[in-house]
Amino acid sequence: MKRILALLACLSTLVACDAVQRQELAVGASKEAVLQQMGQPDTVWKEADGRELWDYPRGPGGTETLRMTISQDGVLKDILNTLTESNFAQVQVGMNKEQIRRMLGRPGAQKQYGNNRGGVTWEWSYVRERTKTMLFTIDFDANGVVTGKSSVDPDTLKTQ
Repeated sequence: MKRILALLACLSTLVACDAVQRQELAVGASKEAVLQQMGQPDTVWKEADGRELWDYPRGPGGTETLRMTISQDGVLKDILNTLTESNFAQVQVGMNKEQIRRMLGRPGAQKQYGNNRGGVTWEWSYVRERTKTMLFTIDFDANGVVTGKSSVDPDTLKTQ
């Protein structure tokens, strides 16, 4: 019990530090300030107009992926969470892995399925209605093409 309480105290400290980091960053900050506060991004997407999209997954069990838009002149223009139900609604059968990564960021987990036929499921935790942690999954075939998606309450997946 003491170990669990100590772990919860450590986790709450980390969450508080993360919230402070984001509050200190504001649109208009320099990319150097973003790097100083957040560190190197997990992924950088370069846009045709010179903008860069920097992804910061808050995982592995985190419920958001922060996407920071850095303008061509090195200024923070936007901070968004990619793990939203509106983004999940845009996922369509037939999309490929790169399209999904560009939309949602790196998955929190990847699992093989289909008796080693090459199928894989990507998973992201997210928060619904500010309080409920949910699990969004996307199934890909052996060619990396979306075959299905779902959003489930992870508590329903736990064995009794």
